[in-house]
Amino acid sequence: MRVPPLRRAALSLAVASCLLPLTAAPAAADSPPAASFVFITQYLDGSGHQSVRTLECDPDGGTHHAATFACDVLRSVDGDLAAVPPLHDPCYAEPQPMRAIAVGYWHGRRVHHGLVASDPCDLMSRGGGVFPVQ
Repeated sequence: MRVPPLRRAALSLAVASCLLPLTAAPAAADSPPAASFVFITQYLDGSGHQSVRTLECDPDGGTHHAATFACDVLRSVDGDLAAVPPLHDPCYAEPQPMRAIAVGYWHGRRVHHGLVASDPCDLMSRGGGVFPVQ
């Protein structure tokens, strides 16, 4: 049975958001809330391609290819993904609709944000470099 890409992405996001509290809970019980942001992003394009990246701040790391830059951006807006300023780098790409969803925690506060973009350059620009584009 073939699962439609949007349904598959929604299911993946649901599973990820259920697992994050489970992995964060033991650390929170043992010590004060860490100043780190755990970031999971999922992308969909017209072909149904998905990718998942993680971003951890303080210390900066994860599977995000520009973790230090992305963490600096998030620190500048206190983790408010909706307030991330756009990048103004000229970039040109063929139209390829994309959706990006980020869920995680910033200083113990749960955050969630989504973007819909016309192509990878639009996603990178509107996401301020926080949403990694392959």
